[in-house]
Amino acid sequence: MEQQENIWGEIRWDYLGDHYTIDAWLTDDDNEEGKTIVTIDMETGEILYHDNRAKADRYALEIINEVIHQRLLDRVVEVIRKDIDGGDYSAVEELISFCPQENLIQSLPEEEWKQFDNLK
Repeated sequence: MEQQENIWGEIRWDYLGDHYTIDAWLTDDDNEEGKTIVTIDMETGEILYHDNRAKADRYALEIINEVIHQRLLDRVVEVIRKDIDGGDYSAVEELISFCPQENLIQSLPEEEWKQFDNLK
């Protein structure tokens, strides 16, 4: 299906325990009633379209991708927590090895930054 121009004026998503909902409004009028256009199952990732126009709407697809990305982040954090609880830090080490050194340094307490000035 070919992407089309935006149908909706505003789209927001929310996490509701076992699924994400994507709600849309045709305009940005605060008095307008929105409707759920997509639901994404948290466990399976299944996408349920309540409005098939969302399959081709650029704005809706952007938000769907944002939600799927958030779901990926949440799942990775969940797995890393489990690994750390079991004493396995390899996934964390692997992920942070791809972070720019400046970001790693800034994640430390500020009083330790000076120790790594030579890395910049």
